[in-house]
Amino acid sequence: MKSILQCFCLSSAVLLLAACETTKPGPAQLTYTQVYANTGAVQCEGGGASVPDMAQQMRDEGIAVEMASCGDDGLARTAVCGAPDGSIGVFVIPQADYQEALQLGYESFERLPDASVHPCKEQLEREVGRPDPAAQN
Repeated sequence: MKSILQCFCLSSAVLLLAACETTKPGPAQLTYTQVYANTGAVQCEGGGASVPDMAQQMRDEGIAVEMASCGDDGLARTAVCGAPDGSIGVFVIPQADYQEALQLGYESFERLPDASVHPCKEQLEREVGRPDPAAQN
């Protein structure tokens, strides 16, 4: 009988200690999504908006851009000067900013299953450095 009472007291103590344990709420888990927009560049001429400028536009509207890359929409198109060239800017943003990005004209990157993403020319120049024109001689 004494061992049953001891077991009961020990079990009660463990349960009370477990109930008193406090857990601090951790930081909210952020989820991210990818959005894109066409740059407006056209075949034979280029042009269009730069991806850094597009990212800044989003930041100016209060959207937190975590990462920006260049890309191609992956859509087949006829080679015709003056027609869109398929250049896109691809941005990683918090899911909480998704609706606001849609209102600015960006779309879900998931809509482009054949798209490709690559570093922008500006990013490559910053990482690798610009070639020295004098070294080519």
